[in-house]
Amino acid sequence: CIDSVSQSFDLIPFSKAVFKNSGIKQSHSELYAICDTDKTVSFTNQSNINTPFIWKINNETKIDNSFAYVFPDTGTYKVLLITNPYTFCSDTSTHSIRILPPLKADFSFVNTCQTNPTAFKIEVKRPYDTIVSAVWNFGDGTTSTQLNPKKKFLKAQDYSILLSLQSEGGCKDDISKTITILTSPKADFEILDIRSDSNFIVCKSPTTVQFKNLSKNSVTSTWTIGEKLFQSNQVDIAYSFLDTGQYSIQLISNGISCSDTSTKKIQIIKDIQNVDFSYSNNCALIEMKLKNETKSYLNDIKSYDW
Repeated sequence: CIDSVSQSFDLIPFSKAVFKNSGIKQSHSELYAICDTDKTVSFTNQSNINTPFIWKINNETKIDNSFAYVFPDTGTYKVLLITNPYTFCSDTSTHSIRILPPLKADFSFVNTCQTNPTAFKIEVKRPYDTIVSAVWNFGDGTTSTQLNPKKKFLKAQDYSILLSLQSEGGCKDDISKTITILTSPKADFEILDIRSDSNFIVCKSPTTVQFKNLSKNSVTSTWTIGEKLFQSNQVDIAYSFLDTGQYSIQLISNGISCSDTSTKKIQIIKDIQNVDFSYSNNCALIEMKLKNETKSYLNDIKSYDW
């Protein structure tokens, strides 16, 4: 016995789903971003032109080959292109579209002096969108592309600082702020009681020494004698040394946001370094000659007792 049957059917060609969008490709696979300026993204089907397809986007279905879609708010949305839908030969391509909030540029700094570099810091927090480009214009003809640069200004004056930012998602914004660069303080002082031809002072137990502040552009001052033997915030000071020795004198002149330091050393010594005498003709009944060999730095000994 022989039997046979025949059927006819349509062979559906397989077509891979491929499409592009106007968002900016991110480092994450198939993630695209666009800024919140208008929330509009364009989509174009790049699959085989003769293949049936549908789009699935934000709970909507579309059949246009190309279209622009306005997303309702910021956030991440899935967009699907399905070729040969509802068949065993269907294929799906998925893109994630992230609608980013507007970029709000901002930065911080601390007013400082000419001698100190000013540190600039970008103050932008974007959890899903990294800052990839920063252009600083410092208002003196110099620029920088570092994210958080340091800059030393040569003149004490106001400068207009312009920062231009761009994020990985293509968001851009500019901001301008004024920074005031202050005149640097210059620390200096004079030791009033010191000998003009040396660096020592004669001890008279105790010895009070006057220190005169000659600093410029200073707001406050800090004096330190020795290893914190004495400290003071007065402009000029007087200090009584109780013993001989070498002492370090430090003056810190503080501006509004920077400082300068001057250090000098003095030696406190005794005037009479060595009481001594010499003699000759030490024979009996012969006049002995005595010679004063006492040494004094100032040569101002007024009397001697023999």
